[in-house]
Amino acid sequence: MFCGRPYDFGSVKLVGSYFDHVSNSTKHAQASIDKELQRNDLTKVVISLAEDELALFENEKFIERLKASIQLINRNKEIFIDHLTKKSHVPDAVVLDVTGLTQEITQEISLINERIGNLQKSESEIGEIIASRKASRMVVERNEKLHVSMPLLEEWFRLRDLITEYTKTSKKFSTNSLTQKQGEAFKEIIQSSYIETFDRFAQELRVTNVNIKLNSQKGQTVRKKYVVSEEYKVSDIMSEGEQKAIALVEFATDLTMRRNLNPVLFDDPVTSLDYKRSELIAKLIYQLSLDRQVLVFTHNIMFYYYLYNACAKTRNNENKFFKVDEFDNSNKGIVSETFSGKLETLREITKKLKDQEQRINSKACVGDVLEESLKKAYSDIRTWCELIVEEGFFNSVIQRYEPNIKFTRVTGIKGDFIEELATVNALFEKACRWMTGHSQPAETQHIRATKEAFNEDMVYIKKLSDRYR
Repeated sequence: MFCGRPYDFGSVKLVGSYFDHVSNSTKHAQASIDKELQRNDLTKVVISLAEDELALFENEKFIERLKASIQLINRNKEIFIDHLTKKSHVPDAVVLDVTGLTQEITQEISLINERIGNLQKSESEIGEIIASRKASRMVVERNEKLHVSMPLLEEWFRLRDLITEYTKTSKKFSTNSLTQKQGEAFKEIIQSSYIETFDRFAQELRVTNVNIKLNSQKGQTVRKKYVVSEEYKVSDIMSEGEQKAIALVEFATDLTMRRNLNPVLFDDPVTSLDYKRSELIAKLIYQLSLDRQVLVFTHNIMFYYYLYNACAKTRNNENKFFKVDEFDNSNKGIVSETFSGKLETLREITKKLKDQEQRINSKACVGDVLEESLKKAYSDIRTWCELIVEEGFFNSVIQRYEPNIKFTRVTGIKGDFIEELATVNALFEKACRWMTGHSQPAETQHIRATKEAFNEDMVYIKKLSDRYR
């Protein structure tokens, strides 16, 4: 360990884990010893110091001996009187020796006198005696506790010496050279790869004048984005749309560098962006979807069309597109899969209007239900007006949400449709007033769509749809 040879990062982590393991294990053992010492509560150590109770027990036995001796003396007295009356010799067997008893009586009298003397002492003297007895008891209890815990104390001191030795060893282990090598590896491997990937995505979204700098601080990577010089922050110079594009570049770079294949969700990612950059972001999102599942929610129909075209160019059938049709006036909708990049064609919208015509003319469609059905129908009539011009008049030379014109098909424009433009335009304006969620001037707010007006408009819609189908 102390030969001076630099260690790699894995070796340093391994040695560090050994030190941590030893330190944690010894600390755990030390904590268990402390807990065991605390568990030996002084109140649980039972030491018998009841000298008074023992003396009382001995006194009771002494009194019993006195009673027995008195009975024996009385018996011998009767024997002596009997022999004196008969003037006969008294045998030695009945002679009593009460010398020991006399000594015990003398000793007991001394103890009683001592107790009487103690009872006659003052309160201060009694307090000193009690304090002395308590101190003696505490000494005995401590000695008992030390005796019981001696093996644990020996283990505790052994572990403490071990921790001290390991601590001294760990201080000799220097990681300065390792830190320097780690910084060089970070710049060579991580930073260069990250910046290269970031620049590639920035080129794709056409935000090429942005630079990024990575710094490793305490195991964390700090990123700083700037324009030309570090003095000029991205947030101080670039527009909201450009900043959003840079954020998407950084996000795509993170996914790529981390090899993160978890599902990704985008919620209207092209807000505040122009249509050109929206198309670039659609292509970027499609690239990300090749390695992971991507969910996109959007209200932007043009962005939806860009996503659809990105998938259609590679004929990727794994992608699914869905639309939400309004169900009622409570912001409820029905989600269904769609197979068209334009959401609806002239044929589809015409069929939809015919279905609504049957529902509106049914006997059950009255009152509020009829009013809501007419609003929804005129929302679709507005779409029909756009599609009849796109497909019927321009013959798809220009299409909704497409930036370019198909010049090779210009000769296919149907000039006779010009005669219908005024009528279609009037129908479009009517639909805008009567459709769901659309405002209209105050002077026409009292005007509502009627079943009769709808049926009349449907006659014209079906006739023109059949003509330019």
